[in-house]
Amino acid sequence: MITKAQLKEYASLKEKKYRSALGKIFVEGKRLVEDALQSNYTCEAILATENFLDSHSLGFLSSHEVETISEKEFKLLSDTQTTQGIGAVLQVPVFHTNINSIDTNCVLYFDEIRDPGNAGTMIRTAAWFGIKDIIVSKNSVDVFNPKVVRSSMGALFLMNIIEDDGCFGKIVEAKKSGFQIVGAELSGENIFTFTPSAKTLILMGSEADGISAGLKTYIDAFVTIPKRGMGESLNVGVAASIIISQLQK
Repeated sequence: MITKAQLKEYASLKEKKYRSALGKIFVEGKRLVEDALQSNYTCEAILATENFLDSHSLGFLSSHEVETISEKEFKLLSDTQTTQGIGAVLQVPVFHTNINSIDTNCVLYFDEIRDPGNAGTMIRTAAWFGIKDIIVSKNSVDVFNPKVVRSSMGALFLMNIIEDDGCFGKIVEAKKSGFQIVGAELSGENIFTFTPSAKTLILMGSEADGISAGLKTYIDAFVTIPKRGMGESLNVGVAASIIISQLQK
């Protein structure tokens, strides 16, 4: 049985400071719980309402203990207006942060990406195209923000997350490890004719301001998506999808 103290702790996971301090996240929804249970995240608890348990097939939970809580209690844990009535408390794994240990040829870098939906979209796209490592700048959105987790559609559970410091230390490491740093910018080379190096780090800048001035000195090549119609700019999540698809051909 879940205690009041446990419920209070789990409810606190809606805030970044508690997620970071406890090393845990709360994910909700049948699809995300299923994906989480198949990942390398350790599941501490599965919580569901009676209504959910009575109205769904529970085969995916057959080997797991489920704690039943009230609708009122579940709403304390949820950050959505309408809940499905099932969620899981997960322990965030220890990630590999040594760039030299990365065994893939493409890495994605978030430079002050602040919109959770855009971050989730890029994580989902990265997973589709075989990217497993994402470096997150100090001022980017927390990738364990519930909105990021939901919009990633479970792809977050497949990612190795590396946090950068305020001095771009991971960019420096990547360059030393032989990665070509490719930044997305309007004045860059046509992405459809660009030829990347064997190892590429794709750097996507903030939605409002583009790539940070301090980062530009580290970039080896700038690329852009040529405009053939109307519009001022592309959403950063859409732009990242096009660039990743080209560089991962």
